[in-house]
Amino acid sequence: MNTLTMDGNNISADAPLVIVNNGTLTINDGVTLQNNNRTDSSYGGAVDIINGRMEMSGGKITGNYSINGAVAVQNNGVFTMTGGDITANTTNNQIGGVYINGGTFTLVDGCISESTYGGMGFGGTGTFIMTGGTISGAATATGTLGRLGGISVWTVSDWDRNSVTIKLSGEIDIDMITLSSDPLIAASNLIPICMAGTVTLPSVGSTIKIRAFSSYRIGELPDTTNYYEYAPFVGETVLQGTDGYTLAASDVAKFVLCDENGDPVSDYKIELNADGNGIIAAAP
Repeated sequence: MNTLTMDGNNISADAPLVIVNNGTLTINDGVTLQNNNRTDSSYGGAVDIINGRMEMSGGKITGNYSINGAVAVQNNGVFTMTGGDITANTTNNQIGGVYINGGTFTLVDGCISESTYGGMGFGGTGTFIMTGGTISGAATATGTLGRLGGISVWTVSDWDRNSVTIKLSGEIDIDMITLSSDPLIAASNLIPICMAGTVTLPSVGSTIKIRAFSSYRIGELPDTTNYYEYAPFVGETVLQGTDGYTLAASDVAKFVLCDENGDPVSDYKIELNADGNGIIAAAP
């Protein structure tokens, strides 16, 4: 696509603006996909990539709504973003920006921002590779579900740990990463962030926040069906090297643990253990 605006006019719809199935969608400068109000139970308010490819080098995806993701990357779908903006998209579930449900999303450059509740997340399987660009959640949101940050992944089963991959390297900007787990279901806990190379942050002394907690769902409580507890897993791996890259203490120092509102905590830290992984430890 070149110069084009597709506008859903915020009218209730049961489909995205674009479905990509066994083809390639190219979005360049001058293209805007906006204001689609997808109210059915499927993913992707603006674009649903089922088995095809989407390449975004410019343009804007904004003001869209769906149960998860303005852009959904499903099945064997592939989304590569080298520019443009995905911003101010909404959801009533978890991820307003890009939702990976079996596909692969590579962020090389561009910006994902101000989408409730988080910028990018997973539906149980998939791969996210970030070598550049900026990704953040809604800056004004608070609370356990209100602010998931740029990247969010929830471990529901041991299968998730083998089916979700997050790789970081290069010059990147991430406000916060949420790693959560339901310990009543998952015998193992958090899915670690993999570093495939050195990470360079926007400024000297800046960090990437990691919010790691357990989440319980207790339907028997009289006034609520969900109860979330901020409880970091001491000894749990949250960072590890991959693709031949070995973590150093300087890598681990670029990440800091935070609470449910994104504020740094003083009672826990991330430290490099003897195996070369970044683990959660009690602060002295």
